[in-house]
Amino acid sequence: MLYEMTRHVWVRMQQRGKTKEGVKMLIRYGRKQPKSRYLLHSKDAEQEIARRQVWLQRLQKRQPNNRTMHKKLKKRIDAIETMRNCVAVFDNGKVVTVYNQTRRPRHQ
Repeated sequence: MLYEMTRHVWVRMQQRGKTKEGVKMLIRYGRKQPKSRYLLHSKDAEQEIARRQVWLQRLQKRQPNNRTMHKKLKKRIDAIETMRNCVAVFDNGKVVTVYNQTRRPRHQ
């Protein structure tokens, strides 16, 4: 699942400390919202982080010298953590912006 990203979203990601890996995790594990948006709820992020921490513990027991896989899992955990309560907005199949949701959306 690879989406094209606009120049605007790259600027916003840099300003907000987000990564391409994080946006990928947001889209994969986030919930589709109205108006072409995806939101990674805190609870969903916690579930994914916990799942990866279990994988990491198992990997450390079975393959303690596999540093490459350890780093990869830790990088994904960090990416999910940084995207907690974030929203990605799409337009015409492109990610146009990413922002932190700081409060509950207004009901319309």
